[in-house]
Amino acid sequence: MNFHEGTIVIASEGPYDGATSVLVSHFISYAQPLETLQQIHRRLKKGAPFILVHISFA
Repeated sequence: MNFHEGTIVIASEGPYDGATSVLVSHFISYAQPLETLQQIHRRLKKGAPFILVHISFA
């Protein structure tokens, strides 16, 4: 297992066996969440798991 730290724009093309995004989605601007998720999906192998963890307080 290898861990890669950074933004999706600096990630290599993959394909990756899986990915996680833990408690960082609030740093993505409101204009970019769909594009970011699409870029992650594009870099994953077909059927690879993606775990997204987000917490929000009102």
